[in-house]
Amino acid sequence: MCTYLIPYFQQIRLLDATRISDNAPVMLKLCNLIDYPEEVSILEFLLSGERATDPRNHCIPIYEILRIPDSDLTDIGMLFLYDLVSPKFDTVGEAVECFRQLLEAHQCPAYLMGLLYFSHPLNRDCKCDSFMVESTPLPHPLKPETRRDFGGPPRALKTRTQNPVKYFSIDYNLLSRYNDVGRHLELGGWGGDKTVPEFRTEELCDPFPVDVYCLGNTIRRYFTKGYEDGMNPGKKGFGFMKDLFQDMCRDDPKTRPTMNVTVTEVISRVQIIQLGLSELKLRSRVPAKDEFIVLGLFRSLNHWVRQIVPI
Repeated sequence: MCTYLIPYFQQIRLLDATRISDNAPVMLKLCNLIDYPEEVSILEFLLSGERATDPRNHCIPIYEILRIPDSDLTDIGMLFLYDLVSPKFDTVGEAVECFRQLLEAHQCPAYLMGLLYFSHPLNRDCKCDSFMVESTPLPHPLKPETRRDFGGPPRALKTRTQNPVKYFSIDYNLLSRYNDVGRHLELGGWGGDKTVPEFRTEELCDPFPVDVYCLGNTIRRYFTKGYEDGMNPGKKGFGFMKDLFQDMCRDDPKTRPTMNVTVTEVISRVQIIQLGLSELKLRSRVPAKDEFIVLGLFRSLNHWVRQIVPI
């Protein structure tokens, strides 16, 4: 990298690139080793040896780590991924599988690190843009409405049912590792979700229930409640998840369900919910809350016609 580009690159932190060996699209993430000294070492550990092929591993695949000479900066060349909500969810079943994988992705460091020599790793930054999805074909990184070569609109994406996808956790710069199983108290305010009840005061709080709240609130905001800014009004048809989301987002952190490496109450509840849904419900479409009735009827008819065709 040219030295004069480093200050500019440090400001933007992300760049799309192409790997020369196979012309594969990649994303370069700039990591500041002073601000986040453990991020690179954690990624290297999670993606080494048998852990790299563990099906529970949802850590974003890394192509190469490029150390910038005479600098505290490091480039991480990683798999180019889609936004979490691309392609759009076609059925309720696709969304429920997304819930399950996001919960598994949240526990990924605990599976792969906690069972070895770290007692309790903690994500500390669960929000919608902390997770992404692998799907093809890839659009232009800044203009998703066009192809990477600007040769027109991208080909239509297959649904997540036609082309099953895997979800990845992409952000480990705030991950913490604790070497004992005792209660850990920290001053709140970290991460991207500032609605955490414990953050309303300046008192110390237990970060593990905070993680549960943030993950539950991330899923709840997109799929049921919607965002306060009105950009995403939420979706219809997920009333069966309401009780779980409410439990994960309780004001009292002591009453929230657990999600550590040994107690997987949340994942167990999602699996029970998933098994209890009928095939008709799983194949139902995912409409927005503010969808017009007439438009909804037309889309529903089109949806069920497509569902008749074997996948």
